[in-house]
Amino acid sequence: MDPLVVICPVLYVLCLVLLGVYIAYVYRKHGYVVSLFNVGLFQWYACIVLSPWYYFVDESWNSLHIQGEAVALVKPYLLQSMLINYAGTAIFMVTLLVCAWRMSERFSSVALVRRVANGIDSRLVFVFVVLAAAVFTFICFRYNGTFPLLNAKRAFYLDKPFSPVYLLASQLMSTLGLYEGLRWVARKGWVSFAAFLLCSICLVLTGNRGSALLQLFLPVVLYWLYVRGIKKKGLAGLKRQTLAVLVAIAITAVLGLVMQSVRGGRGFGNVQAYATETLNGNTFCDVRDGAYLLMGFENRMNSEFLLGKTYAAGLISFVPSSMSPYRQEWSWGRFTTQKLSRWKHHFGFRGGNYLESYLNFGVVGVVIVAVVSAVVLAWQEEMFRRVFLFGWESVQGGEILVCSLVGQLSGFLVSSSGAYNGYVILGITVLLYFLSKLTFRIQRQKSS
Repeated sequence: MDPLVVICPVLYVLCLVLLGVYIAYVYRKHGYVVSLFNVGLFQWYACIVLSPWYYFVDESWNSLHIQGEAVALVKPYLLQSMLINYAGTAIFMVTLLVCAWRMSERFSSVALVRRVANGIDSRLVFVFVVLAAAVFTFICFRYNGTFPLLNAKRAFYLDKPFSPVYLLASQLMSTLGLYEGLRWVARKGWVSFAAFLLCSICLVLTGNRGSALLQLFLPVVLYWLYVRGIKKKGLAGLKRQTLAVLVAIAITAVLGLVMQSVRGGRGFGNVQAYATETLNGNTFCDVRDGAYLLMGFENRMNSEFLLGKTYAAGLISFVPSSMSPYRQEWSWGRFTTQKLSRWKHHFGFRGGNYLESYLNFGVVGVVIVAVVSAVVLAWQEEMFRRVFLFGWESVQGGEILVCSLVGQLSGFLVSSSGAYNGYVILGITVLLYFLSKLTFRIQRQKSS
């Protein structure tokens, strides 16, 4: 009997126990379960806990165009994908629990984060939001005829000269939209609300659920609920918002499935399509896709570790793919679709939080990514508690830029395809900070 048949269920149970310990610790000590920064953790648990067992059914591979006898060839790799991702998750959770306990005793980053936030002029942020929305709208109508959500052409910009500009505008709206949304919750500025609404509408029209819902809508709704609870009854009020938060998450999930159905041309209310997308689409299928990629890795790459090639391609993501043969060959999205699976016109497969690190550096890569990601999330969680929750009255909005920038470190290690987003956040934060210094200086000179 394959030992993985025993090891994987053991790791499965261990991951569940560790999650339960984490939830109990955070709720009892701090009064919440889901934060601005750990949403991805629960989404990942949905991937590894709810879905892998379904993928032992032959029909579940149809969406990858794997049918009949071909299913038997890929199934053995499913246990390998589960082992890699379960082991990485277990290491991550243990590290996260240790950091959550120790970091609360040694924390000194609040002053630095607030200094950056207070140094950003909100008026400049609004200007950048309007410019990004205008550029996005122009590109959509000039090169696509309408918004991508309306004609199911999300990939119209791929390999086009305007691709970097389109991606920049989209990322700016996602990043600055979150800035404006959190600022509106804390400070009740209607200019911020208008900017948040503008970014939300534009991101929905991209057809990308992640940018519109998980990265913008859900965090702002959660923050509004938490601040509302703290205003009323402090920590006790915060704990009472747990049910409302879970309802908000459920609504967000449904909205995501509706967006998927609309952009696929199936309209609203197609329950069967929603269920199929949940299990067979790109929502919870990372572990299954990881098995598919592991098969390609063995058959087409002889299981020779990449030694950082995809990470190097991610680091130069500011160079358009059309100008970089290296990126065309080794960027994670292209590598997974063109080299490992021979797909075309696809954004790329994820394969799970720890697959890219494994294909590059083996077990060592999995351990490093798990530990670093846990340390980053623990830091973000401490910032969430000290700055966004119990320091909400002083929130300016810029705090989220610093926290998001730090989060990009673990995001890059999990998937190097996200490096470009990190460059955008770094660039816009630095640019806003120094331009704001200039505007504040001019303002002081006029007032004097």
